Amino acid sequence: MKIHTEPDAAPPLGSAAEYVAQSTEPVEVIDVYSPAGAALYHWLTRTDNSEVRELVSALRHAPGEILELACGSGRITLPLLMHGRRVTALDSSATMLEILKNRVQKTVPIKAGALTAIRGNMADFCFGKTFDAILLGTSSVSLLSPNDRTSMFRSVRSHLADHGRFLMTSLEFTDEALYSGPKDEIIDRLDGPERGEVLTLFEHLDNEARRRHVSIYCQSPNRRPRIFTTVTEIISLDTLRKEIKEFGMRVHSERGISTGREGRLDVLLECEKVQ
Repeated sequence: MKIHTEPDAAPPLGSAAEYVAQSTEPVEVIDVYSPAGAALYHWLTRTDNSEVRELVSALRHAPGEILELACGSGRITLPLLMHGRRVTALDSSATMLEILKNRVQKTVPIKAGALTAIRGNMADFCFGKTFDAILLGTSSVSLLSPNDRTSMFRSVRSHLADHGRFLMTSLEFTDEALYSGPKDEIIDRLDGPERGEVLTLFEHLDNEARRRHVSIYCQSPNRRPRIFTTVTEIISLDTLRKEIKEFGMRVHSERGISTGREGRLDVLLECEKVQ
């Protein structure tokens, strides 16, 4: 068995690594957020409605233009457009943004004029204007290192209008899930975007490093196996509250959103500037 790892792709760990080791064919290791991973990421999230209802509802308190960070292929963007919102959607992936724009043209073309899609870094951006609401959903804050979070919170505050709202979701783990539950498990098996393709999803928790490794092993009759990987930070709510406060904002409210998995809860933090 031979492994080819693309630059920036994290090596699979635990059960995911065992799957790779058992393969009789060469396996390509690819970063989930690479151009090659964009189509797969969209496939996996295309019917995922988690957080959407709660975010759309919370954003009613900020009726102006929304800046959405790490918008991806539009899992949250499209519902916002359908509710009549104007959205500036930021993502680092040109491929993701193309998927987003194509989805808008196919599903809600009448709303295309309300979307501004921009390629950029969610940790460091400058638009020269403020927004009534800034949104960072899908627990994407976990993709940022402490230094990147510092830069992100600084950029958010400078772009948030007075009396505006910053909405962010974060994946919270119970102590039992982190310290007593399984550290390595298969999350799901499902059909992939290609005919006959099977996807196996893995999660590996590294408590000491406060990291969560997610791997997606793709087996298809039409190509050699691939495994897409990503590593996210496990960030406590106390840490996020402290960082938000350090940059002149405060948490106005918090709300738990079920993930459907025991020991894991999405938490929606609604923040505002300290005047």
